[in-house]
Amino acid sequence: MAGQTRKSRQRDRILEVLRQTQSHPTAKWLFDRVRKQFPNLSLGTVYRNLGILVKQGLVSRLEFGSGLTGSRLPPCRTITLSARVAGE
Repeated sequence: MAGQTRKSRQRDRILEVLRQTQSHPTAKWLFDRVRKQFPNLSLGTVYRNLGILVKQGLVSRLEFGSGLTGSRLPPCRTITLSARVAGE
């Protein structure tokens, strides 16, 4: 079971919101929408779950200048994350 990630209702909702949008949402935008269903959600949880989705191959990470990071949802639907990634 090493390397497996437990199923998460929050992560499932984040992915569902990403699939439903035609825009290029920021992590904060995702946070604002998903938090309506999960009031105790933190912005850090959104970022951690986006990282897991990247590792699972469901979202691709894009690197931009100035420390900005974005992600792409297949097929070529882009999600722009406007936060600096510490340690990367």
